[in-house]
Amino acid sequence: MVRELYPEEPTAAANLQASRKTNRGFRHDFFGGLLCPCSMDWKDPKVKADLVATPQMASTAAWPLFFYPKGEYDPEDLCKGILRGELILWAYKAIFLGPSAWYPSKGKAEPSSSCNASVHNMYNVTRSSIAYVAAQVRFALSSGESNIRSGGAFCQTTFYWHIMKFLNDPDFEQDVKELLEWWDR
Repeated sequence: MVRELYPEEPTAAANLQASRKTNRGFRHDFFGGLLCPCSMDWKDPKVKADLVATPQMASTAAWPLFFYPKGEYDPEDLCKGILRGELILWAYKAIFLGPSAWYPSKGKAEPSSSCNASVHNMYNVTRSSIAYVAAQVRFALSSGESNIRSGGAFCQTTFYWHIMKFLNDPDFEQDVKELLEWWDR
């Protein structure tokens, strides 16, 4: 999947093992860059070393670069492009439309009648489904071995609720409306 989405990145899938996650997260050059908060510069060797040594520096309140397409964001407007990253889109399709919809190179796939979206009568993308998928992608990129609610260096539940707080914040109502329209297209 990573090779498929990032063919221009030779290190994207380097040293990955399907059965172990110890070499993921900030220990992996490409995954670390995707997990790096927007407020930090992954290309700075000191930032990289600090995040490897102290992963908690990437708090649940920090927007990681994978939230944005190709990790590119506007520092003047963090809402621009947020939660539109290709990994979130890919994972959303895989979870809610089914395995046949996830391969980017295979073209557009139609969901089967038994996909999760159909089973749960989902006719539109929801705030909570976006937050759920973003949290799952965060976990998949991380070196965390178990996806537990709390404990360890990162709390998935707090991360999910931080995303939900943003998505339900009246100050960002127009941005979220545009985001949901984008997802529904």
